[in-house]
Parts: sequence; C-alpha cells; structure tokens
Amino acid sequence: MKDTNIDIQNLSIGYFLKHRKQKLIKSNINQKLYKGEVTCLLGANGSGKSTLLRTLAGFQPSLGGEILYNEKPINSYSDSERSLLIGLVLTDKIFAGGISVFDLVSLGRHPHTGFFGSLKKHDKEIIFDSMEKVGISHKADAYVSELSDGERQKAMIAKALAQECPIILLDEPTAFLDINSRIEMMYLLKELASKEQKSILLSTHDIETAIRLGDRFWLMDKNLPFTSGTPEDLIINDVLSQFFDKIQFDKQTGALQICYKPTVDRGLSPTAINI
Repeated sequence: MKDTNIDIQNLSIGYFLKHRKQKLIKSNINQKLYKGEVTCLLGANGSGKSTLLRTLAGFQPSLGGEILYNEKPINSYSDSERSLLIGLVLTDKIFAGGISVFDLVSLGRHPHTGFFGSLKKHDKEIIFDSMEKVGISHKADAYVSELSDGERQKAMIAKALAQECPIILLDEPTAFLDINSRIEMMYLLKELASKEQKSILLSTHDIETAIRLGDRFWLMDKNLPFTSGTPEDLIINDVLSQFFDKIQFDKQTGALQICYKPTVDRGLSPTAINI
C-alpha cells in the first residue's frame, strides 16, 4: 500500500453565493493523493478542475465532505502550517513586474523564514537550485516584467519548489510552454515526485504527454462520476474514451486518434486522424 498525503472523503466543491446559497460543481469525490506520484487532473473547461485545486489548497471552502492532510482535517491547520505542506501554482497573471526573478522565487522561502526573515546561505542555495531545475537560473537578475509567459510560469514553479513542501498543486503548468519545455517540465515533476516522494497534482489539457508521464489520472466531467485510475487501466477499459468522446486511444500504445464526425450531414463518412 502506498502512503498518502491527501485523503478526500465525500467532497463537494463549488461556490457560496449570496444569502448562503450554493452553486454545486461536483459532489461525491473520494480520492487519495499518493506520495511519489504525479496525478494528472483531466477534463473539459468548466468541469471544475481549478475549483478542486483551490479547494484542496484551502483557498476556498468546500461545500461538504472532508479533506485530510496526513490524517488531519484541512481546517485544523493554520495558514502558516498549510504553507509548509502545500505549494500552489495557478495560471492567473501575476503582477510582480517590479521585482527580480530571484526575489519572486525567494518568496517560496517565507514559510520557513517568516515574511520579514532574512535569507541565509542555505535558503539562497535552495532558491538557486529551484531556478536551475526549471531552467530559469540565467534570468535570476531579470525583472519579472521582462519574462515571456512561459518563463514566468517556470519562475512560479521554481517558487513552489523553493517552498520545499510535500504536496504541489499546479493548474495547467505547461499551458504557456513550447513542446520541448512541456516535456522537460513533466519529466521534472515526475522526477521530483519519485526522488523526493512528493505528491504532485496537476491539471492539464495535454492528454498525450499525461499518458506518457502521469502515474494516475483524475477525470472530471459535468455529467459523469469523478473517476480515477492509472492511464493504462483507463485506456484498456475504455473509460478514458467516455470522458473524451471525439478521441479514441490505442490499447497497445496509448496513441490518440481523433474521430471527426461532421455536425451537418453532407454524405461524408466519419474521419479518423492518428496523432
């Protein structure tokens, strides 16, 4: 049995509206996040992936159920205690143009030093090591405003690494990266999970890379139950195809095949395109 960092029990996610009314997005979520694994959260836009990540990070309250970190409820941790456990990387635009990349990444050390704590030699070594791991160390002295979207995303991931927490949650971390950088980033996250026994959960639309490098999938859809499993099992049992109805998966190789069917009948046959 693998050790877990997060145990989700009968969780309901969504939003509280005016007059305590609720907008439910997904309910009956029962999952575990395992140490040493990269878990890929897949689903269409609007299925609730970002809401789930924010709820797990404690940024917004759940509508029901329980989230346990190391067998303790999330609401039993203070903000400072939770920041030592969880690193969160969102796709939201950051407005930190007036500070250097080094200063941005160094914010990840604040849970360890305190907000006004000074950086010691050990802290600076961790900061530079984090930047080196994501390939942004050559931009250490550059202003964040000078970075491309992809470079800014790498800097935010380096900040999470500098935080040295056992759980890292990422919302589409490869969204602004080119194909080579996407693969490098996934390999990095997989290596971190394996070597440092971190639990890494990331949302992504890059299904093919996720199949190759993800250890486990969490699948979200508005009309289907929350589902999880290894990529191999989900492909072999035709579960993945239920969540992506225009894509078929080769059961031997995991390769994708897009199935295009014209929405207007013009006497054309459905077309399959191999990827």
